Amino acid sequence: PETHPELGLGGPAGADIYFDLLPGYAATDRVTGEVITPKHAAHGEHGFLPTRDDMLAGFIARGPRFARGKVAPRIRAIDVASIVSEVLGIQPPADNRGVVPEGVLVSGRPAK
Repeated sequence: PETHPELGLGGPAGADIYFDLLPGYAATDRVTGEVITPKHAAHGEHGFLPTRDDMLAGFIARGPRFARGKVAPRIRAIDVASIVSEVLGIQPPADNRGVVPEGVLVSGRPAK
């Protein structure tokens, strides 16, 4: 976790070890036999590194602060609060660790 502080791992509530399986495999809850099995279909899960391409989700936004037709850079889930706060002109949550990635918003504030 010390090498990936952006993932929110570690700290007093963190685990001693973290692991991630190769794409296409899943851990089972079995206590005997195979504990790692091939996945037959993709399905929503938590617990894998959010930096993996197969863990990415779509981010679609529209408004005067977003450039029309622009493909934004990779946006992490923790960045959404920062982006929305900036667009609304409000302070982000006190414990927010996200950022507004470069190129997501166009300059200036919308006209009121």
